[in-house]
Amino acid sequence: MRINMKYLSTLILVFIAIISMVAQDSNNKLQEVIDKNIELYNLDVSQKVQYIEIANTKYESYNMAKANDPNFSYRSESLKKADKVYEEAFLSILNDEQKKIYQQQKAIAENAKANQKFQSTNQMNIIPSPVIIDNK
Repeated sequence: MRINMKYLSTLILVFIAIISMVAQDSNNKLQEVIDKNIELYNLDVSQKVQYIEIANTKYESYNMAKANDPNFSYRSESLKKADKVYEEAFLSILNDEQKKIYQQQKAIAENAKANQKFQSTNQMNIIPSPVIIDNK
């Protein structure tokens, strides 16, 4: 029995180490996003504190949705609501100049999303364009 307990203890320690590494990786990615947005919007100290709280709340909302919904999708209504709450909260801490940057970034993201949909649609429906031969 002692040998089995050693293996079990080792497995538990390895499992805990793996979970902590995965959690650390997620937190590092979140921190990268937070840092990039702090720099992009040139947030002051007060805005930084508020933004970090807003970003962490959004991150936790996504994690809860993933954990609670077996059919999780980034297109789900609950996440759309969370995104809207995030957007409203984020906009509430920005000044007018920062809001302009936000609108520009949002337009770029929406344009990229539309182009991605267009490209995937074109890849599925490849129809050769007509060739016009001019024999003058």
